[in-house]
Amino acid sequence: ILILNLSLLVSTVQMIKFHYKEWNYCFSGSKQMAGYITANNLYKNIIVADSSPYISSILPYLPGKKFWYADIEEFGTYVTWNKKFSENRELTLDIIIKRINENSFSKDKTLLLLNRPIQNPEFYNFVLIYKVENNIFGYGDERFYLYKQL
Repeated sequence: ILILNLSLLVSTVQMIKFHYKEWNYCFSGSKQMAGYITANNLYKNIIVADSSPYISSILPYLPGKKFWYADIEEFGTYVTWNKKFSENRELTLDIIIKRINENSFSKDKTLLLLNRPIQNPEFYNFVLIYKVENNIFGYGDERFYLYKQL
Protein backbone atom coordinates (compact mmCIF):
# COMPACT_ATOMS: atom_id res chain seq x y z
CA ILE A 1 0.00 0.00 0.00
CA LEU A 2 2.87 2.36 0.78
CA ILE A 3 4.33 1.90 -2.71
CA LEU A 4 0.92 2.48 -4.29
CA ASN A 5 0.41 5.69 -2.30
CA LEU A 6 3.88 6.95 -3.17
CA SER A 7 3.32 6.31 -6.86
CA LEU A 8 -0.03 8.14 -6.69
CA LEU A 9 1.65 11.07 -4.97
CA VAL A 10 4.38 11.25 -7.63
CA SER A 11 1.73 11.03 -10.38
CA THR A 12 -0.30 13.82 -8.78
CA VAL A 13 2.74 16.10 -8.55
CA GLN A 14 3.57 15.43 -12.21
CA MET A 15 -0.03 16.07 -13.22
CA ILE A 16 -0.01 19.43 -11.42
CA LYS A 17 3.23 20.43 -13.21
CA PHE A 18 1.82 19.52 -16.64
CA HIS A 19 -1.50 21.18 -15.92
CA TYR A 20 0.33 24.39 -15.02
CA LYS A 21 2.41 24.23 -18.21
CA GLU A 22 -0.63 23.44 -20.35
CA TRP A 23 -2.47 26.40 -18.90
CA ASN A 24 0.39 28.90 -19.21
CA TYR A 25 2.39 27.74 -22.23
CA CYS A 26 1.90 26.20 -25.67
CA PHE A 27 2.50 22.51 -26.18
CA SER A 28 3.25 23.31 -29.80
CA GLY A 29 3.38 26.51 -31.86
CA SER A 30 0.90 25.16 -34.42
CA LYS A 31 -2.23 26.87 -33.16
CA GLN A 32 -0.45 30.22 -32.80
CA MET A 33 0.95 30.08 -36.34
CA ALA A 34 -2.41 29.07 -37.80
CA GLY A 35 -4.02 31.93 -35.88
CA TYR A 36 -1.57 34.40 -37.38
CA ILE A 37 -2.13 33.08 -40.91
CA THR A 38 -5.90 33.36 -40.49
CA ALA A 39 -5.90 36.75 -38.72
CA ASN A 40 -3.71 38.30 -41.43
CA ASN A 41 -5.65 36.90 -44.40
CA LEU A 42 -2.69 34.80 -45.57
CA TYR A 43 -4.89 31.73 -45.91
CA LYS A 44 -5.16 32.06 -49.71
CA ASN A 45 -1.42 32.48 -50.25
CA ILE A 46 0.69 29.58 -51.46
CA ILE A 47 2.65 28.42 -48.45
CA VAL A 48 5.83 26.50 -49.21
CA ALA A 49 6.60 24.36 -46.20
CA ASP A 50 9.59 22.43 -44.93
CA SER A 51 10.00 20.15 -42.93
CA SER A 52 6.65 18.51 -43.58
CA PRO A 53 6.35 16.29 -40.47
CA TYR A 54 6.47 19.34 -38.20
CA ILE A 55 4.73 21.88 -40.42
CA SER A 56 1.76 19.59 -41.07
CA SER A 57 0.75 20.02 -37.42
CA ILE A 58 -0.57 23.50 -38.37
CA LEU A 59 -3.06 22.26 -40.96
CA PRO A 60 -5.74 20.92 -38.56
CA TYR A 61 -6.23 24.57 -37.57
CA LEU A 62 -6.60 25.62 -41.23
CA PRO A 63 -9.43 23.46 -42.62
CA GLY A 64 -9.25 22.96 -46.37
CA LYS A 65 -5.75 24.47 -46.69
CA LYS A 66 -2.90 22.59 -48.34
CA PHE A 67 0.78 23.44 -48.09
CA TRP A 68 3.24 22.90 -50.91
CA TYR A 69 5.84 20.64 -49.31
CA ALA A 70 9.33 21.36 -50.63
CA ASP A 71 10.58 17.91 -49.63
CA ILE A 72 8.10 16.03 -51.85
CA GLU A 73 7.40 18.90 -54.27
CA GLU A 74 3.63 18.49 -54.00
CA PHE A 75 0.64 20.07 -52.30
CA GLY A 76 -0.66 18.11 -49.37
CA THR A 77 -2.18 18.06 -45.92
CA TYR A 78 -0.21 15.25 -44.33
CA VAL A 79 3.09 13.44 -44.62
CA THR A 80 3.47 10.24 -46.59
CA TRP A 81 6.53 8.47 -45.26
CA ASN A 82 7.66 7.01 -48.56
CA LYS A 83 10.93 6.81 -50.48
CA LYS A 84 10.56 10.28 -52.03
CA PHE A 85 10.04 11.82 -48.59
CA SER A 86 12.93 9.87 -47.05
CA GLU A 87 15.35 10.94 -49.76
CA ASN A 88 14.46 14.63 -49.32
CA ARG A 89 14.15 14.89 -45.56
CA GLU A 90 17.06 17.21 -44.88
CA LEU A 91 16.84 19.87 -47.58
CA THR A 92 19.15 22.85 -47.52
CA LEU A 93 17.70 26.32 -47.87
CA ASP A 94 19.34 26.64 -51.29
CA ILE A 95 17.48 23.56 -52.55
CA ILE A 96 14.17 24.78 -51.11
CA ILE A 97 14.54 28.16 -52.83
CA LYS A 98 15.57 26.47 -56.07
CA ARG A 99 12.40 24.35 -55.94
CA ILE A 100 10.29 27.45 -55.28
CA ASN A 101 11.81 29.18 -58.32
CA GLU A 102 11.39 26.11 -60.52
CA ASN A 103 7.66 26.10 -59.80
CA SER A 104 7.22 29.76 -60.78
CA PHE A 105 5.10 30.64 -57.77
CA SER A 106 3.98 34.27 -57.69
CA LYS A 107 6.45 36.15 -55.47
CA ASP A 108 3.84 38.41 -53.92
CA LYS A 109 1.55 35.47 -53.06
CA THR A 110 4.14 32.94 -51.84
CA LEU A 111 5.15 32.46 -48.23
CA LEU A 112 7.86 30.21 -46.83
CA LEU A 113 7.11 28.34 -43.61
CA LEU A 114 9.99 26.58 -41.87
CA ASN A 115 10.57 24.95 -38.51
CA ARG A 116 14.04 26.51 -38.30
CA PRO A 117 15.13 30.13 -38.71
CA ILE A 118 16.99 31.45 -41.73
CA GLN A 119 20.25 33.21 -40.98
CA ASN A 120 20.32 36.44 -43.03
CA PRO A 121 16.97 35.93 -44.81
CA GLU A 122 17.49 39.13 -46.84
CA PHE A 123 20.35 37.40 -48.65
CA TYR A 124 17.76 34.96 -50.01
CA ASN A 125 15.23 37.77 -50.70
CA PHE A 126 13.00 36.85 -47.78
CA VAL A 127 11.89 38.71 -44.68
CA LEU A 128 10.60 37.18 -41.45
CA ILE A 129 6.98 38.24 -40.83
CA TYR A 130 6.09 36.02 -37.86
CA LYS A 131 7.67 33.43 -35.61
CA VAL A 132 6.55 31.12 -32.84
CA GLU A 133 9.46 29.93 -30.76
CA ASN A 134 8.82 30.91 -27.15
CA ASN A 135 6.67 29.39 -24.43
CA ILE A 136 6.62 25.93 -25.96
CA PHE A 137 6.95 23.04 -23.54
CA GLY A 138 5.88 20.00 -25.55
CA TYR A 139 7.31 19.56 -29.00
CA GLY A 140 10.39 21.75 -29.25
CA ASP A 141 10.70 21.02 -32.97
CA GLU A 142 7.30 22.63 -33.60
CA ARG A 143 8.69 26.13 -33.66
CA PHE A 144 7.70 28.02 -36.77
CA TYR A 145 9.10 30.84 -38.90
CA LEU A 146 6.99 32.46 -41.61
CA TYR A 147 8.74 34.44 -44.36
CA LYS A 148 7.56 36.41 -47.34
CA GLN A 149 9.56 37.14 -50.47
CA LEU A 150 10.91 40.65 -51.03
